[in-house]
Amino acid sequence: MLALIIGQGPGARVHPFLLNRFTFLATAPNESEVNPELLKCFSLRLALKTYRIDELERLVLLLAKENELTLVTEVVGQIARVCEGNPNRIAQLLRRFARLGKRK
Repeated sequence: MLALIIGQGPGARVHPFLLNRFTFLATAPNESEVNPELLKCFSLRLALKTYRIDELERLVLLLAKENELTLVTEVVGQIARVCEGNPNRIAQLLRRFARLGKRK
């Protein structure tokens, strides 16, 4: 149960609010950076692995196709490396390429 406080001072009213079950997900760069008291609230902790370079290159090719771009092999590898394992950066970069109007 959650107590919602509406208003301030002497006129404040407390309304009990019953929450249904829910799932809460959180991420952190390192588990050591998270307050230990907060960590106790999570029953399951998973460490995420970074993408391998071949996985990133496949993602570059897939997103290039989505953006109607044709990339030579060397460029695929360069994009995969420069985006530091971040798929969103790959997508942003390829969208920028597509906006330039050159398809190859």
